Amino acid sequence: MHSPSLHEPEFRDESSDLWGRIARVLGAGVAGGLFVTVVGLLGHQVATGEHWEVDDVQVAGNLRASETAIRHLADIPPGTHLLTIDLRHIAASVEQHPWVARVEVRRLLPSTVEVVVEEHEPALLLALDRLWLVDANGRPFKQARGELLDFPILTGLDTQLTTTRPDLANAVVQGALRVLDAADGHPWVGPATISELRFTDQLGFIVVTRNGSELILGFGEPADAFERLDRLVAAGLDMAIPQRIDLDAGAVAIATPLPDLQALTSLP
Repeated sequence: MHSPSLHEPEFRDESSDLWGRIARVLGAGVAGGLFVTVVGLLGHQVATGEHWEVDDVQVAGNLRASETAIRHLADIPPGTHLLTIDLRHIAASVEQHPWVARVEVRRLLPSTVEVVVEEHEPALLLALDRLWLVDANGRPFKQARGELLDFPILTGLDTQLTTTRPDLANAVVQGALRVLDAADGHPWVGPATISELRFTDQLGFIVVTRNGSELILGFGEPADAFERLDRLVAAGLDMAIPQRIDLDAGAVAIATPLPDLQALTSLP
């Protein structure tokens, strides 16, 4: 029978390992202490250092809103610490400018604040108690002035309706924007040829062109009405002659001559 072999136990000198572990523990403690100290010093420097105070406010994206007005609304006093400013509060303040639709405020290390604005793009004029500029989303954002009147004007909305039934008023404005979208690029009725978009409860939308023609679109899709107009023009309709043209899908297309307003205004 094979008997198992016996081995003498090995006794190692563990004192060197013990001192190594102690050195490693002490080294880690010293490194950790140094890290905390360095971070604390850096934090103190960032919190109190003059290099982190705002010394420049940059404005971008503005065309109609002046840089001076945006800086005034941002209201960042000199010496304000860059990391303590409230970006959301600044953005909300700048958005109070009537031309400003959206704002993004950024910190640029070490001492600059950047205010990037997106402005409203006027799409039409809305005639209420006053004349308002309306953007492409249907939002009236600013009272129109004399230098910004070269847009189609939407008439027929009752001022009281905007207060009592804002949902209906908004639907009319959105409908007017759909008319302009359908007219965009149209060979006969482009946005540049539209003088007025008139809305009535009985007839729906009526497009008044710059030569005085009236195109009755009704309440349906404006693209369908413009297709009917294309067929009339293909059949010989002269768009240069002022006329009332009923393009409502529920009626027979009828063109009725109207007085030539341009000719009348040129008479002595």
